[in-house]
Amino acid sequence: MMRFAVLLGMFLMTAGNHALAKAPDWKPLAIADDHSSWLFLDPASIVRKQKTASARVLLEYAEIVPGMPETGDQPYIMVRSLISFNCANKTLLLLEEEYLDGNDALLGEADVSDATWDPVLSESLIEPVYDAVCSKK
Repeated sequence: MMRFAVLLGMFLMTAGNHALAKAPDWKPLAIADDHSSWLFLDPASIVRKQKTASARVLLEYAEIVPGMPETGDQPYIMVRSLISFNCANKTLLLLEEEYLDGNDALLGEADVSDATWDPVLSESLIEPVYDAVCSKK
């Protein structure tokens, strides 16, 4: 029994906070017209404040995307983002963007320090996220 307690303690110390964090529950929200990508929303990540709301989204591509400097030139298939929406102005601000391989391994992150508020375009892939996040539910 003592050996189990030691092993459990070692696991918890090495795993950090991620071991106890709840995994995202990705819900399908939109699909590109050409079926080249799908957009998922983690409803539990939605945080609403007066005129803004934020949420985590996952964009998954049907085919592997060639690598780029942000991924160390490794190909990726998913992009996980944290986006803030100004619900009154129908704009969005990218707060985080991570590139993942098919096993959810983090390959790199985008530099979003210069991100600006951009309009949420009608009939875009992101508009259903805006609708879900900014609804009065």
